Amino acid sequence: MSKFWNLTKVLLKTDLFASSGDSSKKKKSNKYVAWGLIGLLVIFVIGSLGVPIVIVLNNILKSVPISNIIISLILPLAGVTTIVFSIFSVVSVFYLSKNSEYLLPMPLKARDIMLSKFIVSLITDYYILFLFHCLLLENIVKMSLL
Repeated sequence: MSKFWNLTKVLLKTDLFASSGDSSKKKKSNKYVAWGLIGLLVIFVIGSLGVPIVIVLNNILKSVPISNIIISLILPLAGVTTIVFSIFSVVSVFYLSKNSEYLLPMPLKARDIMLSKFIVSLITDYYILFLFHCLLLENIVKMSLL
């Protein structure tokens, strides 16, 4: 059982903190990181322009008791988002990771490898779920305070 927990720790470290070792891949990934940061900046600017719209909509919602309906529409969206992120997490942990070639020659049971991959997938799903629900609760609290 100690091999199982050690393998789970190693897989968590390699999956969550993966970095490329090849310098040519680093240059390519730096381009992607730069484009990703530019995209986040654009999303942030568009989101900050949307704040006055949210304030106006909130004033409209205060006059009409519809805020409970909006909250009841947000919660199913949270469930669907959780399912989508879970699907991507499971696919990346089980199928897209290239650590199986390194783990199979080691003196580990197949059961330990599969269970540790399952635990890693479960932990990453819970992490994404925690972040999403914290963001969701923060927005609900902001809506109720405005």
